[in-house]
Amino acid sequence: FYTMASSCSASAMSQTARVLLVLTLLASPATALPSPTNSTPNGRCDPRDNEDDCTGLCDLYLATGSTLQGWANGSSLCGWPGVACDSTSQRVTYLWLSYNSLSGTVPDSLGSLAALQSL
Repeated sequence: FYTMASSCSASAMSQTARVLLVLTLLASPATALPSPTNSTPNGRCDPRDNEDDCTGLCDLYLATGSTLQGWANGSSLCGWPGVACDSTSQRVTYLWLSYNSLSGTVPDSLGSLAALQSL
């Protein structure tokens, strides 16, 4: 790896050193980077939430104009208004949204809510 003394600036680095640094970084295996435990959409759900449930509900949130108050704020989706989850699996089981006067399309990803019993 190329290192610089703290008194040096990036502009002082030679062109050859920059190329070597870039090549070293590009050649590093991707597995060296930490991977998130749950890649929830833009951090809109709690990282412990089921990824499919989070994607489905966040897509619904976006498809309806982001009007659902208390949704997609980084908290657990099981605490979002109108959402109920199974206490054991923490999967979404019920959605009560009739009070929201929603308009828009139902996203295909809503079909990924495998434990959904009522909409």
